[in-house]
Amino acid sequence: MHFTTAIRILLLTKKMVIMNSNFAILFYPRTSKRDQNGLAPIYMRITVGGKRVEISTQRKIDPDKWNPVKNRASGTTLDIKRLNSYLDSALSKVYEKHQELLMRNLPVTALTLKNAYLGIDVRKKTILDAFNLHNKSMNKLIGKDYAKSTYIKYETTRRHTEEFIKVNYKRDNLFLVELDYQFINQFHSYLRTEKNIGNNCTNKYLTNLKKVVNWSINHEWIEKNPFQNFKLIHEEVKKEFLTEEELIRIKGTHIPSERLSQIRDVFVFCCHTGLAYSDVKKLSQDHLLRSIDGEYWIQLNRTKTKNQATIPLLDSAKMI
Repeated sequence: MHFTTAIRILLLTKKMVIMNSNFAILFYPRTSKRDQNGLAPIYMRITVGGKRVEISTQRKIDPDKWNPVKNRASGTTLDIKRLNSYLDSALSKVYEKHQELLMRNLPVTALTLKNAYLGIDVRKKTILDAFNLHNKSMNKLIGKDYAKSTYIKYETTRRHTEEFIKVNYKRDNLFLVELDYQFINQFHSYLRTEKNIGNNCTNKYLTNLKKVVNWSINHEWIEKNPFQNFKLIHEEVKKEFLTEEELIRIKGTHIPSERLSQIRDVFVFCCHTGLAYSDVKKLSQDHLLRSIDGEYWIQLNRTKTKNQATIPLLDSAKMI
């Protein structure tokens, strides 16, 4: 029996949902998206393990001519016959792609079936591909949505990830579909032991990786989130503050190097204004305001929060 003929017989089974022990396929017109002529687009729904995806068949039909029991168009006109034949072909293609995934030892999910049907090979997207594309997109938004320092941190995370793959997997790269809980757990251990990175800094690298993974999920390159059951534990760090005596000693210390002397002045300026280095770095005369009483103030948008800050310019900071 020809495969297409077999599919036609399956279409006439109970509820007309083409079913397998693991997945099901259903065609239906989406009446909520009727065009001005009253035609509704026909979608193919693929369900695997309770999760489903939908694909537009790029075909439309008058909903009144759709038979929900037979899950196909009703009628004997040439257009109807061609439409049903097209749906049979689409169904056959899904089954073929299902077999291909099994033969290639790839995970069979609703998303991988959809990608295979659309010609998107899930094995073509790697972890480093995702990092490169994500960071390239971020680089274009430096100065708008991101600071350059943030971009550098993601590049550092990408480099650590690449080194980890070479050390732990003896490969240059991994496919996104190979990411799992074990990868995350071992990467965490690698950063803490092999790279001797502190716990909280390690968490930041993993947070960056997690954001790239979520970015990949949004692009439908990966379905399962390997971070789902992984928890980052933050360690509270006791922050030490300079005493007034210590600050006075720093200010009064003679530093022969002009470069180091400037660094000291910037640090002291930050202490007397409460500004971060990223804020001081962009400070200019345009950020200085003079009040009615003649006192100077600094007014600028903070680099990290984007919130406007108005800060009195104390004499000690004004001298610098």
